[in-house]
Amino acid sequence: MKGTEEKAEYAKKIILEVYKEDTSKVAFIALQFWDEDPDGNKTFRVFDWLSYFGCLSIIGSCFSTILFCATKIYVKLKYSQNVMSRKTRELHGQLLKTLVFQTALPFFTMYSVVGCILSLPIFEIDIGLIANFPGSAACVYPALEPLIAMYFVKDFKNVFKCKSKVEVAVANIEMQKPPYNSLRSSLVPINKVLN
Repeated sequence: MKGTEEKAEYAKKIILEVYKEDTSKVAFIALQFWDEDPDGNKTFRVFDWLSYFGCLSIIGSCFSTILFCATKIYVKLKYSQNVMSRKTRELHGQLLKTLVFQTALPFFTMYSVVGCILSLPIFEIDIGLIANFPGSAACVYPALEPLIAMYFVKDFKNVFKCKSKVEVAVANIEMQKPPYNSLRSSLVPINKVLN
């Protein structure tokens, strides 16, 4: 994406509309962690560092909340595993795998990327095209999250793979083998009813 005068003018107009900042008067609209004094020594920009730590604390609190809840769910499932049926344990295992991947997805698509974008300028590393990734990930993330559940939960996967309902129903019937045929035992021959 080569820069052109038209693109620069368009960006200037958008920044003016959205952020109320004129790029011809403002040189830099982002965090700038260091200033240089006349001797060439670096000095801290306190408010930019406070903004940085504020953003990191929001990211950290959101992700730690996810991890805390996921850990509580895991411990609860492990504790109550002995009183569950095999089918329920299997379903809980599928849901646990789903939870792990649904926790990892936002970490790799949003939290870590935004943290890198905020942190790399501290070390004077040019961000470049990485800065476009959070916008793309924010668009892709809602589409990817349900696919995780559709892949790990067996009943969803059967529908996703277009397995016929008859195959799934036969599998469920074979798993439920009652000790007797309740339907046959409740029927009375019609000639006994008429007599």
